[in-house]
Amino acid sequence: MKCTSRTFFAALLALAVSFFIVAGDSTAFALLQDQAQAEEEETEYGEEEYMAWEAADKETDPLKCGAMLLAFVDKYPESALMPYVKSSYERLLFECSEADKYTELEVLAEQWSQHHPDDLQTLAYLAKASEILEHDEKCVDCYEKIYKLRPTGSIAYQIARLYKKMGNDDKYLEWNASAMMYPEYETDFRLRYEIMQFHASKNNISKAEEFARETIKAADLVKDPSEDTRKHLAVARHDAYHVIGVNLYDQKQFDEAIEAFRKAIEAERYADGYYWIGMCEWEKKMVDEAIESFAKAEVLGGDIAPKAKERMEQLYKAIHNDTTIGIDKVYRRAKEELGLS
Repeated sequence: MKCTSRTFFAALLALAVSFFIVAGDSTAFALLQDQAQAEEEETEYGEEEYMAWEAADKETDPLKCGAMLLAFVDKYPESALMPYVKSSYERLLFECSEADKYTELEVLAEQWSQHHPDDLQTLAYLAKASEILEHDEKCVDCYEKIYKLRPTGSIAYQIARLYKKMGNDDKYLEWNASAMMYPEYETDFRLRYEIMQFHASKNNISKAEEFARETIKAADLVKDPSEDTRKHLAVARHDAYHVIGVNLYDQKQFDEAIEAFRKAIEAERYADGYYWIGMCEWEKKMVDEAIESFAKAEVLGGDIAPKAKERMEQLYKAIHNDTTIGIDKVYRRAKEELGLS
């Protein structure tokens, strides 16, 4: 049995044909012939097709329902019921997502995506499920497909996060660079700070300095920061200026390095900053100034204190007949200047 809604139109056409034959209007008759042919060419569906779709649509098990709908697609690829099949499958994906059935959602979305590779909603479902299930390779592949179809900064950032988790440094840096190109990340000092730390951890100080400067540039663009953000900004500026100072020291640009370390200290006072200032002053043959800086580093304590003490005594003895007589005065001045006395 064929299911069609064209019977009324056929009868109407027969009447119209009779009229136009009598009237002799060949142009209008030709137009009606074309329309009739188009209507006849419209795909009909049989009872077997309808029953197959209805059975799939009523199936309550998600994976069975998906399999039945996909079997329908394979068997009746040109069916007039295809819009209903598509709607049924999309509802199935939505219900699995809402019910947190991520194992089923991943399978169903992946299968549907094979038939509809450019469907963003299906890819979004697949990305969500595979991310929650920690199927990282599948997830990042899915996000890259989404980015290719509709590139955004947030998707690039998400891809970078995944590659970082997977330990793929090159891809992590590549996608972070892509994210930073978008306007919404212009003031994201945290992102640049993270990359600065990454390069610093790899002892690539010159590259770390590049992103230290990017961190400061982005930080300076932040408007009306909250109290919590202000704290993060202080830490970011402090660490960024420290990295800049170390790299400038390595390049023997001691005046510029001292300036950077002083800015780091302005953001957050710390012993290492005074130690590095002392090292720069030592290199510049500013012995008295270096002694004062090393004293401050020692007074503030921390891991650097023993090394600062060693440097300070070495310089002090060199200009005091190899003795430390009067060195207590240096410590007293250091404490006074630091506000610790």
